[in-house]
Amino acid sequence: MSVPTTVAAGEKFSWREPNGKRVEVVALPPCESKTGGRWTCMTHNENFDNQMQKDCHLDESGRHKLGWICFEHGLEQP
Repeated sequence: MSVPTTVAAGEKFSWREPNGKRVEVVALPPCESKTGGRWTCMTHNENFDNQMQKDCHLDESGRHKLGWICFEHGLEQP
């Protein structure tokens, strides 16, 4: 399993939305919201609905930069 790194607050990324549109996003500091969210690999532009999907993705060789997509605030530092 490769060791992932995590996004830092203030770090900028170019992100492809599900409709194919590219947007610039900036990682926010972690919030206190309990509304939920999901893990995302910013390196590979992939979201994970559960822990098993995330773990399987990390088993693939290569580098991975993980972030947390808060359902209320968007990309955050985990």
